[in-house]
Amino acid sequence: MAHNPFSIIGFLLLVLLVAGLSSQFTGAEWYGEMSQPAWNPPAWFLSLAWGIYYVLMASSAWVVWLKG
Repeated sequence: MAHNPFSIIGFLLLVLLVAGLSSQFTGAEWYGEMSQPAWNPPAWFLSLAWGIYYVLMASSAWVVWLKG
């Protein structure tokens, strides 16, 4: 059975859409006001890590879908 190689774009869009929608419901206000330890990673690092996580999640779902 042949699969469309561009179907991964659909998985990426779906995961990024859900991530974008869920980012509207964050607790950024109270989290930013908390006392953070010195070893707490900067916000840009966490954003990068979550972005990589979402791309890996979409690609994993795509591979599972291909194996069907």
